[in-house]
Formats: sequence, C-alpha cells, structure tokens
Amino acid sequence: MKKLFPIYLQLRDRTVVVIGAGRVAERRLRRLLDTEATIRVVAPQATPAIEEWDRKGRIALARRPFEPSDLDGAQLAFLCVGDPALNARVHEAADERGVLLNDAEVASRADFHVPAVASREEVQIAVSTGGTDPSLAAKIRDVLNEWLASPEGVRIAESRAHGSDLDASEPAAPRVSIVGAGPGDPGLLTLRALDRLERADVVYYDRLVGPAILERIPGRVELVYVGKDLGRAHRANIGELLIRSSQEGLRVVRLKGGDPGLFGRLGEELIALARAGVDFEIVPGVSSLLAGPAAAGFPITYRELSNQVVIRSGHLAGDPPRSGASQRSDTTWVYFMAVGRLAEIVASLEREGVSRDTPVAVIERGSLPEQRVVTSDLASIVDRARDAEIEAPALVVVGDVVRFSNLEALANEIETATDEDRGSFAEAGGASEAEAPSPQRMEAPWTV
Repeated sequence: MKKLFPIYLQLRDRTVVVIGAGRVAERRLRRLLDTEATIRVVAPQATPAIEEWDRKGRIALARRPFEPSDLDGAQLAFLCVGDPALNARVHEAADERGVLLNDAEVASRADFHVPAVASREEVQIAVSTGGTDPSLAAKIRDVLNEWLASPEGVRIAESRAHGSDLDASEPAAPRVSIVGAGPGDPGLLTLRALDRLERADVVYYDRLVGPAILERIPGRVELVYVGKDLGRAHRANIGELLIRSSQEGLRVVRLKGGDPGLFGRLGEELIALARAGVDFEIVPGVSSLLAGPAAAGFPITYRELSNQVVIRSGHLAGDPPRSGASQRSDTTWVYFMAVGRLAEIVASLEREGVSRDTPVAVIERGSLPEQRVVTSDLASIVDRARDAEIEAPALVVVGDVVRFSNLEALANEIETATDEDRGSFAEAGGASEAEAPSPQRMEAPWTV
C-alpha cells in the first residue's frame, strides 16, 4: 500500500461538503465545526443535532437528494451514506471537479482518511492506519491521551518529537467507561469522571443527567440520549449500543446520574459488555444517597439518632419488608424513584410498624440551584408534598436525622439533656457523657 502524506489543513472560509446527515456525518461535523470552514450538508433527513446546527447557522443543510453541482466550489467532501449507487455518483462528481473525497464506507476509495486524534489544549496528535485498522489507531490515540493528561504532557508534546518521558505506569483507560455523574451539580463530578468525558468520542446519557453536566462535555463529543422517560415503554438497548460503538474504535462513556451502581441497571450493561469481550471500567460518582441529605442540611447518619441506613427503590414500595429494620428507632430509610409512589411508601412503612410521627423529608433536585425540601411527619408528608407540587427526581428520607432540618431546636434539645439522664445512662451501660441517650422526638409537623 502506498504511503499517505500526513497534513493539517487550514479550512477557515473554505467550502466543505458533507453528503449524508446520520450519526457518521454528525461525528465528522463535530470536528469540522471547530475549523471555521463553510460547511454544506446535503441529505433528505438529518439527526436532531445536525438540524440544530442548521438552525443556528453553523452549517447550511439542503434537505434533498444529492446533485453533482453540490460539489461546485468545494475543496473537501465527506461521503457518509451507505447507498452504493449514490456513492458511485458522488465519486464521479468529485473526480470531475478535482474535489478530495473521504468515503466513510469504502476506505480504499477515499482520497484521504480521518485520523484518530489525541488532543490537549492546542496540541493535536493524529494517528492513522490508512483506513485499514481504525481500532488500532484508536488504541494508540488512547495511550497518547493518557500521556497528554499528565501535568507535563502539553509541554513535553510541544518540545519533544518523541514521547521519551511517557509514563507507562498508568494504563490507558478501557474502551468503555461507565461513569457516575453525581447528583446534578457539576462541581460534584469527580476528576476521573471529567477526564473520561473530555476524552470521549460518544457519551450515552439518561434523563437524570442535567444540562449543567452536559455543558461540561466538549462540543466535538457525540451525545446520545438513551433514557426511559416516564410514561414511555420504549428503552434503547444500551448494552448493544455500547458494544457497537466500542467495536467501531470509539472511546465510549455511559453517563449515569448519581453513582452508576445504585438503582441504575448497571448489572445488565456489565453482563452485556463482559459477554462481548469489551474492556470496561466503572467510575464511581457521588450518590444522591449522601449528597441529597447533605445538600438539604442534615447527615444521613448521626450517632444519637441513626445507626443504620436502609436503601430502597420506590418501585418496590408495596413489597413486604425484608429485614427487621423497622423495629429499630435508630433506622434511616432512603427511597429512590419514590415521588410517584409516596402514598404507597407511607402505607408500607406503617405496616412495618414505623410510627406516624417519624420525621420525613422529600428532597427535589438535591444539590442544584432549584433544590426544594419539604419536611413533615409520616402522617402528613403525602399532603405536604402534593401541596408543594414536588416532582421527580426527588429523594425521600425517613427517620430522626430529618430533625436536623430544624438544627437550632435539635441542638438546644441535645445541649439541655439533664445531668440525671446522662448519669443514669452511664450507670446502666457504662457509656461516656459523649454517648448520652437520644433525645425524645420533637413535636411534628416538621416543615421547611
């Protein structure tokens, strides 16, 4: 095979034509948009992202079949369709006009190839196998990205022709990263989560990942929504999407709200990836289990009020209890996906023997600027949440730690515990003064 001539093109104000407007074309366009080229796209139908770029004037979309005259005045063209007859027409038109053409379907017919690119700030390193092995090019790119991620990476890349200082002690990230997005506040993303998002080629995300998180993802990255909306039965086969994208040589991120291992169908995706032999990693995230109550101003445990936490799904609210947790007054219950079944949750807890004056908090959009918290007791929380028009996503916390929502009253109660109570407790159990008995439950309702 003849050697290709590597080159970086200045495309500002030059005309580039893209034939096709599907997912492959969208990936090409994400990189072209940064070049300030004049971009024309020709296709009868387009993806939502391409439609949006057209509305914003970043490209010119012609919603019709290709005509040879579409290549008039173009310097480059990208063919991103799988119709052999149409492809032949495009190649003929490009040859007649001397337009360099990239063919996404048949690498051997392409005038040039799109390389895998490792980048950091202004540094770009292109890797090509002449179109023969995109997966190998992607693996090399990943190693280079790991190098560029180090604090000295950019300086080394600019000053040395070879990566002689490449630190091989840190292995390249696996092909698929299942990443926890945290509770919603982008400031609670982990450093590793940010790193994986910055390096991704495609990110599959669900409805619990809000706009503030998505805005942190570079514009070149393809974003694909795969969430199951409320009231809709359709749900994408996410495992299949992850496998297919990884086999195409793409760096894939599956982005889940909170921590990926908590009520997030993580197991299904892990099994699918493992059976397909796809290398993957799990990047933990800050879970709403801890972040929700903390953002609302109280801890999930407190030695004198809560010594165990029971985590439940609101979808299983009607199921019989599986433990004796409800028989203990020092239990905190945390329910996920629970707003729509709050009445069933209350009824289930009452059947378990939980007192109707137990404090309850419903935390809507915890950690976000629009966070709202409604507190009451078990007997009144359904009415309080309904009156406040609480909506998903929201977390339900049941237990005495909710008393921290009235921190001043709780602190005063703890501080004024009588010496007699403390002494009696110490005689009975030998505990220190710091382990004084739990104060009695405060009067309901608990409202904020």
